Amino acid sequence: MRRALAAAALIAAVPSFSVAHEASQELCKAMLPAPSGGGYVAATFPGLRLVGRLSSAPLPPPPAGTALVECGRDAITPTLNDVRVLTDYHLPLSITDGERVAFLEVDKGQVVLRMAQGDLTPQELREVRARLDALQLAFNASGAASGQAHRR
Repeated sequence: MRRALAAAALIAAVPSFSVAHEASQELCKAMLPAPSGGGYVAATFPGLRLVGRLSSAPLPPPPAGTALVECGRDAITPTLNDVRVLTDYHLPLSITDGERVAFLEVDKGQVVLRMAQGDLTPQELREVRARLDALQLAFNASGAASGQAHRR
């Protein structure tokens, strides 16, 4: 709990910068392994909201068996609170923006955004790079790096 609060305080202390493509709407779901063994099935995830959430507010518990969290938004750029999926749930986050799909995950201690479908615009690429720096600082402050099983 103390580490989560430290990460939340760090997120709040990170200077904000203008993001032209900051998400304002989202719908998050828990993704569970399909019973058939191939792919995932979506489960409702009431109460999970990362966009506009106070960084110190507790996140609701994920449904049992959740393999990753998926949030559909009106922008692909990660929000500062997205690190909470990595630190609190120890799960990767899939961000969808229309046809584009990105995965926010941890690879060898580094917070990375991997585009699975579609491309970032040059402006989004600059925004994502700056945001990843802030997310990495919050991730490191949370102490989650010691137990990282965040890669999909």
